[in-house]
Amino acid sequence: MMQPCVVLGIGSGIAAFRVLDLAKLLVIAPATAHLIARMAHRYADDYLTTVALAVTCPVLVCSSMNVHMWNHPAVQENVRTLLLRGIMIAKPATEPLACGYSLPSSRKKHFID
Repeated sequence: MMQPCVVLGIGSGIAAFRVLDLAKLLVIAPATAHLIARMAHRYADDYLTTVALAVTCPVLVCSSMNVHMWNHPAVQENVRTLLLRGIMIAKPATEPLACGYSLPSSRKKHFID
């Protein structure tokens, strides 16, 4: 059984990245439009985006945003960029969100191919 590994607060410098060699999967949740854009453009300006660039294991990004934001061409372009790099993307929830919107029923598949 795979055990979760929390990498926050483990130290600094090179030693902090050694634990990343043990990772089987990096799950980034919730991922905002801003975070997805930073990943797509290879920013490593904080611990999470640095880790995302440094890991060699599969990466799963779980998006969290309003359906209108999700459908914006800039967000979709960034998502396509991440998909081309082999990053798995989970779409926003299909249930009604706090704002009252939800994805159309034709788009209720949870992952993007």
